[in-house]
Amino acid sequence: MEFFGFFAFVLMMIYFDLPDKVKKLKGRVKKLEQKTTKGGVIIMSDILKELQGKKCTIIAESDYTPKLNCTVMAVDEEWIKVVETDKKGKENTRVLKIENIKEIHEIE
Repeated sequence: MEFFGFFAFVLMMIYFDLPDKVKKLKGRVKKLEQKTTKGGVIIMSDILKELQGKKCTIIAESDYTPKLNCTVMAVDEEWIKVVETDKKGKENTRVLKIENIKEIHEIE
């Protein structure tokens, strides 16, 4: 009977850590999906470099800044630097992680 209790305890400890592992794997899969396409490997930062100096609307996954109308200033492998002009005409510089970007639309 003690063996059954010990076995149940070990199983519970194994499954207790499972949600953290799933969360980490989801993040890794998301990064891979952003970097690959059907035609081969295309790094998203290379695509975003074409938008440097252009006005864009960026839709992010965060609730803090869900939609930005901004100008793309610089692009790195993991980061994008944008300048946003608020209603008062003041320029705010933001640095966003590329993996947190859902969509980007160029404003013509």
